[in-house]
Amino acid sequence: MVPFYVNAMGLIAALLTTGSFLPQVVRTWRRGAADISYFMLALFLSGTLLWLSYGLLLWSLPLILANGATALQVLVIVALKARQEYAPSQTAETIALVPMEAKSQI
Repeated sequence: MVPFYVNAMGLIAALLTTGSFLPQVVRTWRRGAADISYFMLALFLSGTLLWLSYGLLLWSLPLILANGATALQVLVIVALKARQEYAPSQTAETIALVPMEAKSQI
């Protein structure tokens, strides 16, 4: 059995490393993901899923939580990037600032 302090250290490390990725998710939500490559995201997700599998095989809670949460964050970024690239291009002005009546006249 793993001592409590070892699991506590792992959980703190998991919180810090997984939490450090959250600002990237927020930035991608706000500004888009044009500068992030699908190749990098695929490599990162693959590594994260392998770490998650390793954690599941060892039944290591810190590995499972950290890599499960990180994999979800990567998938959110992939979805945001895909939505940005494949959605019809609309600017903030055409979405929010132009009244509906004026849009039909443009």
